[in-house]
Amino acid sequence: MTDLLAALVAAWLTVQPPPPVEAAPSPADEALTNRFVAALPPARPREIQPDPFELERLAELNRGREVEVGRVLEAEAACEAPLLARQTMTILRGTARSLGREKVEALIAFYEGSDFDRFGELSDRGEAALSDAERTEMAAIVSRYPLAEFNQGMWTTVPDMVADDPIMAELAACRTRRDEALGQAGLALHAAED
Repeated sequence: MTDLLAALVAAWLTVQPPPPVEAAPSPADEALTNRFVAALPPARPREIQPDPFELERLAELNRGREVEVGRVLEAEAACEAPLLARQTMTILRGTARSLGREKVEALIAFYEGSDFDRFGELSDRGEAALSDAERTEMAAIVSRYPLAEFNQGMWTTVPDMVADDPIMAELAACRTRRDEALGQAGLALHAAED
């Protein structure tokens, strides 16, 4: 019986075509990655502000000293801002390399072309405010470019890159300096234990 089963499997394998093997994309080289980064829209200037949840938490622990808490957290945010900008650029570049040449070239075309502006206009209005024709237009734009793959690539690249990223140690140093500044000012970092 086992010989019969083996013969049937062997016959089936010879009749069935092998499953297609998806070739890995040719990686985006450094020059193409540089073009991609240059094509991205400039980052919107952001005011450096402390984490609002941490500000609220520490202000609650240090009632009457909210201004001092704010200053310490502003210093922490100023310490972290350039590090987070560097880390974001590292993630963008790593994602571009992993997507491969063809997809990165398509993304460059998106960011340099008129579809990017139109996509932004439609996105800013929100899906609920779009007409059926505009929803169809938005879907057509999305289908022309590997935007979903780029987004997915960003999320899958982050854990791998962050785990080995030396910037994480620098961010931890910002937090340590914050904690030391809170301690030197006599501000509570944690609720007192009973």
